[in-house]
Amino acid sequence: MSVQKDLSLKNQLIARLAPPSRSALLEHSELVDLNLHAELLVAGCTGHHTYFPIDSFVSLILPVKGENDLEMVLVGSEGMFNTTMVLGNTTSTLTSIVQGAGRALRIHRNALRLRRAEDENLRQVMLGYASVIQRQTEQ
Repeated sequence: MSVQKDLSLKNQLIARLAPPSRSALLEHSELVDLNLHAELLVAGCTGHHTYFPIDSFVSLILPVKGENDLEMVLVGSEGMFNTTMVLGNTTSTLTSIVQGAGRALRIHRNALRLRRAEDENLRQVMLGYASVIQRQTEQ
């Protein structure tokens, strides 16, 4: 088993995928290091990647004009971030900042769009997770 494939099982969302779906996703993803306090996505900007944390975690922050920003969700190895792409949007309303340095699997938005269109299992797992995140941020 490759290191990337072995590490992918540490992400609970990827681990829930059927083996063929997981393999296809991994073919298009890369293992990256996330540095502490790195801004991976800025609210109002187009995201180019979706990330699946392995041993890192990222805060999803809502900028509030004239006020302190609000941390909405903390994402770790249970899921993914930049769920806006899963929902078909290109612009994020949240800023993503690394709060715990470590590794993540990263997939480009075009590859994710293609995989999602072709793979029902991947689509259902990701949409289920994205809807949970959306409900958390609406509260």
